[in-house]
Amino acid sequence: MKQFTLPTLALIIFIAACKTKQDAPKNGELFTITGSLNKLPFDTIYLGEMKRVDSLPIIVDSAIIQGNANIKLSAISTNTSLYALYVKETMPNGTKGLMPILFFVNDTKAIKFNLDWEARKEYTTENSPATKNLKDYFNKIDSVTTWQKMASKTMDSLQKKKAKDTATLLAINTKFENEYKALSAAVKNEFEKITFGNLANFYFMVAKNTNALTLDDKNELMVSLRKKFPEAMNTKAPELTMADPLGKKISISQFKGKYILLDFWASWCAPCRAENPNVVAAFNKFKNRNFTILGISLDENAEAWKKAIQDDGLTWQHMSDLKGWATPAVQMYQFEGIPYNVLIDTDGNIIANNLRGADLIKTLDLVLPK
Repeated sequence: MKQFTLPTLALIIFIAACKTKQDAPKNGELFTITGSLNKLPFDTIYLGEMKRVDSLPIIVDSAIIQGNANIKLSAISTNTSLYALYVKETMPNGTKGLMPILFFVNDTKAIKFNLDWEARKEYTTENSPATKNLKDYFNKIDSVTTWQKMASKTMDSLQKKKAKDTATLLAINTKFENEYKALSAAVKNEFEKITFGNLANFYFMVAKNTNALTLDDKNELMVSLRKKFPEAMNTKAPELTMADPLGKKISISQFKGKYILLDFWASWCAPCRAENPNVVAAFNKFKNRNFTILGISLDENAEAWKKAIQDDGLTWQHMSDLKGWATPAVQMYQFEGIPYNVLIDTDGNIIANNLRGADLIKTLDLVLPK
């Protein structure tokens, strides 16, 4: 076996390190993604940069394909970023939209892949550590969602059997909670590998939309990621203008400069009324820390709305269009049930949502200026 002296080994390591560093594309340099697509039922593949999850990708290259194909796509690098291969998929309304089929990071100049349409989750990539990390992240997300389905099925089965052993059910529920926390922590740890904003935004939205993070982990990540990647993580709160109980128009934007909790509720909503004492406690605790609350009601009956405000001691400002679930606020803030809330910072950015009970107090104490 060939022996190396220490100086020779050091030289080899140095050369290898230099080579790795040089492989990352600089601004203005070309990078490529090459690979094989098998059994793909589309005739065109697109390469696009994903600046944000909530915006359309920037298409930088495309290729015509038929069935099985070897492709090569390229783009000029401006910085390390999140990219994806897209196909045009027909939407339910008949229009065609771009659907991502493989995500990758341009951390090297030449990335290779292999994807079989009938086994898409088993795709492989080469020569891109960040893309491998991305796949590892997807695998962790899958493990959480698979576990959640199993846990839900187990609990449903026990409830259908009408099990009377409360202690057993409590033990199982505690075990499920602990496992969920552990899985959420594993997902959360993946964020430590992220070095740029649009990837952080993507990771976070995937975790949020799949419920892969506990409420505590989700809100802690939201706060920390906004500090680390403010441009990518900031999401402006949609504007709403409605009338207060006296008929005066109120807009969310007029509270700019304060931290504000948008509290979506209704007088007829029993869980909302049960949560109101917690919201009152949060208001009284933090109202002197540049914080306020704006109640947004999904009521249709003005008198019932006004009476609930008085009965529950909700001393902050309120507004409603009295349209119930038909209010535009539901679509604009994308919620399916109440009580629901959104925390907005002094610049009008959403920094947390769906805060309840002790979690509301904990998050406000973490975020608000002392």
